[in-house]
Amino acid sequence: MTQENLEIVRRSYEALQQGDYTAFFAALDPEIELVLPEGGMNAGSHRGAPWVRQFLEGYFESFENFQIVAEELFETGDQVVAFLRQSGRGRASGIEIETRFAHVLTLRGGKVRRVEAFPEREKQAALKSAGLA
Repeated sequence: MTQENLEIVRRSYEALQQGDYTAFFAALDPEIELVLPEGGMNAGSHRGAPWVRQFLEGYFESFENFQIVAEELFETGDQVVAFLRQSGRGRASGIEIETRFAHVLTLRGGKVRRVEAFPEREKQAALKSAGLA
């Protein structure tokens, strides 16, 4: 099942990169949990596909030329660790951004059930969280 999970995650990020939000959101479990890091926007744990969708659509819309690329993926059991690069230009500010961060995704029944985000400086913590460090 792990290779299947890796492919689900890979396809999800590819859909996101291509702007195919319908395909991206189709990979999410209706009861998804999104855990955002302390000190960031909307920090904490949030549940449910409607909340996650509203949050992400608002986030994506705040950028022009938004791109997110899965640079590396690691799988273990029902989890996939994704090292990601995000770039774009702030729609209101015009400021170019490029950041790197990690997600630990937990899958159940072919759907992403949980996503925990880790800032760049905590990539090793993401690997450790999935038992890969």
